[in-house]
Amino acid sequence: MSSTLGTTDPIGTTAGTPAASTFVPFQDPNLSTDNFDQQAAIALARYNSDPAFQQAINANVGDIAWMLKIPELQSIVLGAAANGWGQGIIDNMIAKTQWWQTNGTSVRLFNQTQAQDPASAANTVAAQRAQVLTIAQGLGVNLTPDQLTSIATKSAMFQFNQEQMTQEIRGYYQVTPPGGSPTGQAADMQTAVRQSAGNYLMPSSDNMVNWWTAAAVRGGQTPQQMQEELNNYLGKQAAQRFPWMATAISMGMTPKDYLSPYTQQAATTLAISPDSIDWTDPKWTGALLHNNPDGTVTPVNSDQFNKNLMQNPQYGYSKTQGAIDQAYAAVKTIQNTFGATK
Repeated sequence: MSSTLGTTDPIGTTAGTPAASTFVPFQDPNLSTDNFDQQAAIALARYNSDPAFQQAINANVGDIAWMLKIPELQSIVLGAAANGWGQGIIDNMIAKTQWWQTNGTSVRLFNQTQAQDPASAANTVAAQRAQVLTIAQGLGVNLTPDQLTSIATKSAMFQFNQEQMTQEIRGYYQVTPPGGSPTGQAADMQTAVRQSAGNYLMPSSDNMVNWWTAAAVRGGQTPQQMQEELNNYLGKQAAQRFPWMATAISMGMTPKDYLSPYTQQAATTLAISPDSIDWTDPKWTGALLHNNPDGTVTPVNSDQFNKNLMQNPQYGYSKTQGAIDQAYAAVKTIQNTFGATK
């Protein structure tokens, strides 16, 4: 059973060696597990209370992610990751769980079937492969043939239910390579990240999109759950970036919605597409914002905003049909004033 727990995780804890796919526990009378139980309990408490630690574990647990869904095994995985346990410690901790005492038999029976009736074992794995492939496609996880076989074999050996199989597959998610297109839930998540970034007028680099997508897929979130968490994060960032609309943001309004009346007004006045107005560009905030004597910045009212657009040459109002019609009307008024017939 391979995983990324053998590396240093993003928050600085040194992780231990992952357990093998088939555990062969041993009993060493000199090895006391009492302290390890305490370490596991502490790691579990941290996982439940420290979002950074939880996110680091979910993103780096690799192909043993399914173990986090089994309460008895979850604390062992966390204890190993947080304290750098070796193989022997992990094997002994797993060997004394009720889960191992129940599933250890299935592992031994599967290995026996592989040895005595390989065709039957192969058929079992083939059936599991079909289910694994369907789930992976739905998640947007691209598996190599070897990975597909590995998960199917593990599922047959440990008798995974669908939730455990899904969690196992999530651990294999990789960012779509350049030129490739995401699929399944991963595609939905990438769309959701870009949509949220646009609503909060925040940049959405490929790195940001990929990071949030990978964390959500590996961590077991739905696109909706990920977007809710992302919106909360972006809302705080936007409130700092645009303090003049912080109150509205705190009430649930996005910057895009807040500025929508100004966007529509600028589009109408300048005869341009609303999508061409980028409120992260100082060009547009220059027409919108007013510096007050007390040092604060606030948006101008609608009339002043329109005047700013019409009077500043950078917005190109003079070239619009509205400006031409206005000029023509002014000329006609002057002609009428002086008694011109045409």
